[in-house]
Amino acid sequence: MKKTFYLLTIGYWLLATVFISGCNESVKKEKAVEVIVEDSNQFPEFLVGRWKAEGSRGWEFVFERNGTISSIVHTLGTVHLKPNEITTVPMKMDGQSIYEPGKWIVDYEPTTNILTVEIDLKSFYLEIGTGTVEGSCSDIFTGPISENKLIWRVNWVTFLNAMAHTPENPSTDLSSDPIYGESQDIIFNKVE
Repeated sequence: MKKTFYLLTIGYWLLATVFISGCNESVKKEKAVEVIVEDSNQFPEFLVGRWKAEGSRGWEFVFERNGTISSIVHTLGTVHLKPNEITTVPMKMDGQSIYEPGKWIVDYEPTTNILTVEIDLKSFYLEIGTGTVEGSCSDIFTGPISENKLIWRVNWVTFLNAMAHTPENPSTDLSSDPIYGESQDIIFNKVE
């Protein structure tokens, strides 16, 4: 009887451990890109493809048929990033830059034709010459899609939390206003 109780207790704890571990793994595997289409479940076909910012802004988004973003070009270093994937880029003077994406959100409202995209960088670390810049940032793009469905005019707000370190200035705060961020208008064109 004691042996059976002992074996049942061990079995219970093993099962509980596996169950809890399994639950923790599912929590860890949170969606990298959340897609919201107001009043519908269908992401519009005309948004699918590559959208690129005009001028030297550097931003680029690739939207898939289900509305997720499969890749971006981030203006911070003009680097190609994918959701949930840490990217390391070699720099001059044997340096490197490391980018860790956070959650990305795509929200489309068909009645107003307004597309909103939020790109979070959980962390970044840039080695530039003898200095470094490290921190995190969140960029929000919101605006209407043109009638011909080839232009997206957005207001871009960036919330930067960053510190620069150089031999001359050990700590320089580069952060934007934490409540209002920094804002500017830019235009994206559909290129593919």
